[in-house]
Amino acid sequence: NLAQAEVEGSALPDWEPEPIPEVDGFDSEKIGLQYFAPRISYDNFCDLKSRPGWLRMRGQEALASQNRVSLLARILTSVNAEVSTELDFHPERYQHAAGLVFYYDNMNYLFLHKTFSEALNSPVISLLHVRNGKKLEYPEAVRKAGEGPARMKFIIQGPEIKAACSLNGETWEELGPCFDTSEFSDEFSEYGEFTGSFVGIACTDSLLHSKTADFDYFAYRETADDLPLTGQQ
Repeated sequence: NLAQAEVEGSALPDWEPEPIPEVDGFDSEKIGLQYFAPRISYDNFCDLKSRPGWLRMRGQEALASQNRVSLLARILTSVNAEVSTELDFHPERYQHAAGLVFYYDNMNYLFLHKTFSEALNSPVISLLHVRNGKKLEYPEAVRKAGEGPARMKFIIQGPEIKAACSLNGETWEELGPCFDTSEFSDEFSEYGEFTGSFVGIACTDSLLHSKTADFDYFAYRETADDLPLTGQQ
């Protein structure tokens, strides 16, 4: 069977797929077709029934694992975008974490998350950068979070990624440095090629694989340049 220079057109009727909503409020009984999970089905760790209108995610191994991780993500399809979520999560130890992910592979990702700080004896918002397997943390970006819901966002503006959080649902605070988008690519990775950059939500419980986090929504909006850190969800 050789490739042909000319072939007949398809006899199938034209079909337009339904547009992916900018904000997924998790009101459906099924996970949207735009989402992916590495290596295992998201049915193993995602639950849309226990808390209607929320996605409940059961934590598993750390995102650097090549085995069982709880990561629900979609492909980054635009040069400029705002990605955000709101989660209700009550970590009890440092092995518990949940939040927003910018993901190339298990050796290159950003994890803006809520976890428990033993040093502060409090839930905190923290930022983790894994860069070709090297773990980078930013103590200056740690914020006490309390027990209430937290909002998180990544703002992707071409070559730059910024992280921000809101603990009152109204005002946003930028956290950590500005990250280089080009580092989440085949050219930068030292561990082989993947399938491109993804953005999504994740939960880890590296101790018992049982702690859950509830996500109210996941939003992906294509944006213009120089987007400010203000606005709604």
